[in-house]
Amino acid sequence: MKRFILTISALFVALTAAAQVTREVEVVKEYIPKLPPARKLDMATDKQDTVNIRPEIDYTITPNSFASALTTSKVRPATITYWDFDKRYPFYLKAGVGYPLATELDVYASTNRADVGYLSGYVNHRGRFSNIKDSYTLGGQTFDYNNDSRYMDNRIGFNGGKYIGRYTFDGDIYYQSNLFHRYAQPIAEEQTTPEVNYENFAATLKFGDSFSDMSKVNFSVYATADYYNDKSNQLVDDRKLQQFSTAVGATVGREIATRTQLMLTLKYNGYYGFKSLDSYSDNIISATAMVNFHTKKKLDVRAGLTYSYDHLKSVEKSHKHHLFPHLYLGANLFDNGSFVPYIEVNGELKNNSYQQLQSINPYVIYAAESIAGTPNTYSYNFRIGFAGNVLKNRLSYRLYGDAAIVRNALYWYAPQPAYFAAEVGNHTVWSINAAVEYKPLSVLYFSLKAKAMAYSQSKDIYLANHRPSFEGEFNARYTHRKFAVGASAHLVGKTNWSVLQTPDAEQIADRFTTVSYPAYVDLSLLFDWFVGKRCTLYVEGRNLANAKIYHWALYKEYGIGALAGVKVQF
Repeated sequence: MKRFILTISALFVALTAAAQVTREVEVVKEYIPKLPPARKLDMATDKQDTVNIRPEIDYTITPNSFASALTTSKVRPATITYWDFDKRYPFYLKAGVGYPLATELDVYASTNRADVGYLSGYVNHRGRFSNIKDSYTLGGQTFDYNNDSRYMDNRIGFNGGKYIGRYTFDGDIYYQSNLFHRYAQPIAEEQTTPEVNYENFAATLKFGDSFSDMSKVNFSVYATADYYNDKSNQLVDDRKLQQFSTAVGATVGREIATRTQLMLTLKYNGYYGFKSLDSYSDNIISATAMVNFHTKKKLDVRAGLTYSYDHLKSVEKSHKHHLFPHLYLGANLFDNGSFVPYIEVNGELKNNSYQQLQSINPYVIYAAESIAGTPNTYSYNFRIGFAGNVLKNRLSYRLYGDAAIVRNALYWYAPQPAYFAAEVGNHTVWSINAAVEYKPLSVLYFSLKAKAMAYSQSKDIYLANHRPSFEGEFNARYTHRKFAVGASAHLVGKTNWSVLQTPDAEQIADRFTTVSYPAYVDLSLLFDWFVGKRCTLYVEGRNLANAKIYHWALYKEYGIGALAGVKVQF
């Protein structure tokens, strides 16, 4: 009996254990796939003051040309698109403060539904609020200043998109306000530093395809509008400078044969002045036809032609017709993108309305009718070089030489301290460019760029060429699980500027004196501390070599400084 009871007990325990082992437990949790971001070396050519050459190599990499800063534009707010941050955390905040007193703020809020569309709003702010002290000598006389160098760039906007089948309807609207001070001049104690103050209201609408599937007809249409209002202290204070700009365009494309595509583009750009600028208008109509052909591995050919009609009305009326050829020929000789020689030819037409001039140089002054009637700049660009990807895509390189034949290139000068005007002249720019990017480890990155330039100017140019003959840039970054450190060094060669000194001199060239600034190195350091997945503390060191930097004649920039803040996503 005892043995029977024991046997029954053992069987009961075994059955109970078996039941426990085979019992099903279902854990329900939303699966959130997360892929590491893919990285393709983006090396598209940036616009320069005289050159607009955009290499297009569709192989293993897109090689990068050196991004030169031959002309200094105003600092724009840091902009990131909706897609640049994690959509699970649709609110992004970056805020910082620095010494000398400077501030920055970026706020982005967004929502997205893959089957409906997206909507986002943003606020950007950059500012500085300290005095800058300097001295300079003109005509044997020394001038000292210690003035309010206050600067602010503020922007608020909204953008969104609606998915309609394979089409997307996108829109963007923003308001931007810019404030500068003309601090590079002696100011009496009872006076305030003259301000540069202007604003923009702009909107863009776009509808069409993504041009990803060229087996069918793809199209895209867009329209933009921009209202500009300059409220600056002018030499003549009752002048009111306003401008309205608009653009409409359409692109149609389709594959017309195996690996051969035809693209047709038609666009219109209009620039209209109001108030004191009411004598200015510029209407530009352009039509472009492009044929793109590529083999599976070896060859990439792009050829086309742009016709532009430019009707400029200012002090005088002008009608100009332009033809700009487009040619790109690249050969992937070893099929793996390790060596891609290429040649490229193109051209462009650039509007020089008062708003466009101020977007380049915020200290421009409407001092004469010639400013409103500055002819448009156009150029023809030629490039030959080679690029590639080696060491299992860890190293990319690019070496090329180019030439740009520029007509009506801008030459800036100071008719008096703190104010700038522009004349135009013809020149040819010759340059040799090199760029290398190296990523030996996923957490370590290096880049080096260099550009040497020579200028062949027409004999009637009496102003100094304020462009450097050499620029170089080095960047490095190491990313750890808990922190990241980075360093950058920007080398700029010597520059020369023309300042009006003797306006009554008989010879025009004798009316100007030349102000020269030596080469400098702008050194910066960055440290990020990843407090958590959604929070980063950062510190930036700026101009750590305390170099004397002049982006514009007589306008000294901050010396050594730092900025610290926080970046949050939630």
